[in-house]
Amino acid sequence: MRSKDKVLAFLIEQGEEPISGERIAEQIGISRNAVWKAIEALRNEGCEIEAAPRRGYRLRGSADALTPAGIAARAGDASLAGIIHVYGEIPSTSTLAKEMALHGAPHGTTVIADSQRRGSGRREKTFYSPPGGVYMSVVLRPEAFPHTERETVTACAAVSALEAILAVTGLLPEIKPVNDLFLRGKKICGILTESVSDLESGEPEWIVTGIGINVCFFEDSLPEELRGIAGAIYEGDTCPPVRAALAGEVLKGILMTSPARSREEILAIYREHIGAAFLRTT
Repeated sequence: MRSKDKVLAFLIEQGEEPISGERIAEQIGISRNAVWKAIEALRNEGCEIEAAPRRGYRLRGSADALTPAGIAARAGDASLAGIIHVYGEIPSTSTLAKEMALHGAPHGTTVIADSQRRGSGRREKTFYSPPGGVYMSVVLRPEAFPHTERETVTACAAVSALEAILAVTGLLPEIKPVNDLFLRGKKICGILTESVSDLESGEPEWIVTGIGINVCFFEDSLPEELRGIAGAIYEGDTCPPVRAALAGEVLKGILMTSPARSREEILAIYREHIGAAFLRTT
């Protein structure tokens, strides 16, 4: 990890309590001057780091900044920062993740964007992806991920997203089979699982699961055809800085929690959270 990533991860773990540059340097094994340079680099990237005289540094609302180190810290594995790729706006996280997978990207490689111009949905539909959401695609390698059936991977992603939203916001969405999460009667999350298989064995060589979560927007900013259908975790003026935490928790669910669960356990949790209104249609 680069020094700035180490500093950011440390400040995230520290929370609201200020900590001196000297203490940061001691804890992560770099010089005081390197800490100062890292703080300046993070500020240039948009992180709001407050420096209080005689008290030290603390991270403010920019804990919401989507950075590899911040997401990896929330996922509980700092080493993931090296394979998390964060972008502002790109056409599609899944398209880029598939290109990376084709070129040998390792298990857990993650592409995250603040917004997408052509987010992918099922049956070649687009997924509306305005700024302020969490749009991520994860490369899964069968040798490191025990659940290779597409339906089970989709269930893993749905359960991971649902549990992440609950852990971070206290809100509990409902699952609409096979790949949507709903809150307050509106779709807030879509999932798309794609894979490439070996021609001879038929076994998957890699899997990419894409997860798009609408975190916050005003309904009147939606295209006319999506009003009353698409929603967000937070609608209107209230939008806490939760995106980095959500991304990290989703990643932890997919890469750490899901492999430790059996297929039967994953599907049982998935079915438990299917909304009553959707049971009649499945």
